Amino acid sequence: MNFHALNIFVTIRLKFYAALIQFALLLPIISYPAEEKMPRTNLEILDSLATETAELFCSKLNQMEIDSAVLKIGEHPAKEFLLNKILQKCMVKFYLADSLTMLPAIEITIDNYSAAYSLPSSGRDSLQREVRVSFSSYVKNKYGRIEALPIISNSYRDVIAREDIDFIKNTAYNFTNPPAPEAKRSFFEEFAEPFVIVGTAAVIVILLFTIRSE
Repeated sequence: MNFHALNIFVTIRLKFYAALIQFALLLPIISYPAEEKMPRTNLEILDSLATETAELFCSKLNQMEIDSAVLKIGEHPAKEFLLNKILQKCMVKFYLADSLTMLPAIEITIDNYSAAYSLPSSGRDSLQREVRVSFSSYVKNKYGRIEALPIISNSYRDVIAREDIDFIKNTAYNFTNPPAPEAKRSFFEEFAEPFVIVGTAAVIVILLFTIRSE
């Protein structure tokens, strides 16, 4: 073997070992991918949306120059959540007693405070999630005049893995625990499986008649 050939051989071996070392360094990354970030829970998203809608509501009251009022929120499982947000965010001094007729009265109806799942356009193992907070309200002044306020609504959408449902729900609050639609049936389940069942049944019937005839 001449010097030139030996030099080529050594160079190839060095490159081979260098490639092996690089592969060995990358192997832990390939085998142990970074842990995926868990999705936000439904209650966390609802809390954020309630904060934002409360801020919009309070901004509207500021525009109307209301500094004190009687506040009433209609019955709803999430009533206390929204009430606390409004009390935190508004500069208005609220009273919860209906007897204070000399003050403007604000009544809120919660239209939606929940999460919902639907099937995405693709993927059997994922779900489209929509979380929404919306409410309507009106103000009645001390003379009995009623003024309806604009509906305040906010929503959040994302796609989650079906296996994360138990993580993102809160069993203590039904509005965070909506039912999930069943996954789309595959082609085999939709079309091929019935033929397989029918074919299997036919084979069994044929075998039974064959055995009897013998």
